[in-house]
Amino acid sequence: MKSKTKTFVAVVVILSLGRVIAACGGSPPASTPGVTAEDLIGLWYDVDRNEYLQLNQDGTYRVAMTRGFLEADPYEIGQYRLEGTLFTFITSDESPDCKGQNGRYQIELTEQGQLQFVLQEDACQPRADEQPGPWDRVEP
Repeated sequence: MKSKTKTFVAVVVILSLGRVIAACGGSPPASTPGVTAEDLIGLWYDVDRNEYLQLNQDGTYRVAMTRGFLEADPYEIGQYRLEGTLFTFITSDESPDCKGQNGRYQIELTEQGQLQFVLQEDACQPRADEQPGPWDRVEP
């Protein structure tokens, strides 16, 4: 009976140490999710480019120079797709800029809460050249 108790205690100690090591800087488990769509939904502002990015719950987006122009006169509209940390702009054929030209970016939320895009590939040359962001959240 004593050996079973010692074995049980040893297993508990080993499992506990594994959790402590992971909490102290070990790699996150593979199942840790990336950025979620819920993290992105809202209004974002890029101070360097002086533009607004609106990401909607229905998977659509708009880009404009002012908040008022997001509805009245956006220069880019379309849908977006998020797969893990891969964000795709699917630009609408009705979009004034970059008609039908999609762009893929790695996306992250920084420690400061900013939204950051890193170019993977983009058929829209102006968007690719300027690499949007970092974006500050204006509204949830």
